[in-house]
Formats: sequence, structure tokens, C-alpha cells
Amino acid sequence: MANLVSRFAKKLAFFTKMEHSTSMRCFLLPGMGADERMYDAEWDRLGDVTRINWPHDNNARSLTDLAQQIIADYGIQSRDRIIGSSLGGMVACEIANHCLDLDLILIGSATSPKEITTLLTWLHPLIDLAPLPLFQFSVGSCPLELMRMFQTSSSEFLRTMSKAVFVWKGLSTNQTQILRIHGKRDMVIPCPENADFTLEGGHLIVMSHSKECVDIILRHFMQNPQS
Repeated sequence: MANLVSRFAKKLAFFTKMEHSTSMRCFLLPGMGADERMYDAEWDRLGDVTRINWPHDNNARSLTDLAQQIIADYGIQSRDRIIGSSLGGMVACEIANHCLDLDLILIGSATSPKEITTLLTWLHPLIDLAPLPLFQFSVGSCPLELMRMFQTSSSEFLRTMSKAVFVWKGLSTNQTQILRIHGKRDMVIPCPENADFTLEGGHLIVMSHSKECVDIILRHFMQNPQS
């Protein structure tokens, strides 16, 4: 009888943790040039999920401007869970700078411009010379979903944010719970030493390894229900 009660208690604790993990509001921020399609149906397993698209009709000139607009548009507040890939993760960090006590999940992203590959750091001043509209048109026939997203992105937004990330001051708060998932072969933001979990993938593990990413997030927050 004691064993039966013990097993029941363990099952109850497990489902209580699961309910806590999936009851929090989750906001999913895409990478630069991407949109809500970056997060497939696997991400719905997190529960109350909102996929965010970059606002193309805004005057944001910095990651701070963009973060503040998203906070206002979506009513983000403390105790929400913010998940971001690439640029989305950096904007998520900036949201955390303004809304303390968030759960912050970075997937192939950075907490500082210093984590971005040196080559891109050198090349970003040339972004104004890049023929982005022509490149966007040329990738239209590419079957990759990401390329289709990129084709419909605002070239002005791409240029502005490509420069903004390198003058961004980075994550400044230590009052945020951070979970970092990274691809071992990421050539854009090399895998940081403090990554919590690494996967056998590149910069787009949020798409190529969506199931694994969601499994990690659910398992992590079940094991750390205080997060």
C-alpha cells in the first residue's frame, strides 16, 4: 500500500510540473528574415504559444526599439516565457532587460554581439551596399521554407537590424532564468561554452531539430519547476 501511495505521489508531482510548464505564456520570436513559420507544430506542445512576426510598419532603429514595441503589442510581462532564435533571441534578451523575472530560452542565439562570428562582424558595415531586393527575388524558386520567408521580408528591416545587432549592448540583467540550446556546427553564432544543451546541427536547429528543442525545454522546466 505504501508503494502504491508513493507511486501515485510521484505521478501527481510529474503532472503538476507538466501543467506548470505548459500553462505559462510562451512567445516565439523568429530569426532575421524569418516569420512565424520558423516554428512548426512541434512548438505547440509548449502550451499557450504565441508566434510573433516582425512588425514591418515600425520605425525601430535598434533592438531596444523593437523589444519595446513587441512588449507593448503583445502585453509581455514578468513570468512569461520568451523563446528566440538568432535575432529573435537577441530581441528576447532585450525584452528581458525591460521585463525582469522572465524565462528566457535562446536557440542558436547570442547574449552579446561578441558571440557573433568574426566574419559577420567585419562584413556588417557593407550591408547598405548589398542588393537585398535582388537577392530576395532570386531565392523565390528555392524550395526551402526559410528562403521563401526571406523573400517576403522587408529589405529595410533586414538592413536596419543587421546594423543594430552590432551596436546592441547585450543582455544586462541577471534576474532572468536562461536556457541556451545551440547547434554544434553553427557558423553564424559559434556554440558558446556556456550552452546548456548542444545538438548535432547548425544555425537553424529551431527548424531542423524542433522536436529535440521542445523536448529539452519541457524536460528542463519539469525538472526546474521554480523557473
